Amino acid sequence: MKNKIVIVISLIIVNGIIYWYFRFDIKHHFISKQVIFWKENVKLKPSDFQSEIDSNSVDKVWWSHGLYLKSTNFNDAKAFAIFEKNKSWIKDTLNFSEKMKFQQLNFDLYEVYARKFNNEINKIN
Repeated sequence: MKNKIVIVISLIIVNGIIYWYFRFDIKHHFISKQVIFWKENVKLKPSDFQSEIDSNSVDKVWWSHGLYLKSTNFNDAKAFAIFEKNKSWIKDTLNFSEKMKFQQLNFDLYEVYARKFNNEINKIN
């Protein structure tokens, strides 16, 4: 009986340690399913706009860009520019090429801010 209790407690402790060590990578993995991280060769496409369309909106396009901060502590903090697929939608795809260029420019500008943010973190460290 004591052996079973020791084994169960040991498994709980080991699972806790594994979770603590990998928790930010797990969170990052699940976030990566909902967003697009900026990369030099990644271009936004109409299929990336995956949210439900707000039919009450006068807008033909709705998008969500942002910065994602991944860190376990301040020393390893890093900012990433993201495009949130699940918060962006397209109502009308006609004459969309100009708007797509604008969206790509916005996404690129968020990457500029992410790099500035990372430079400031590096200065503090």
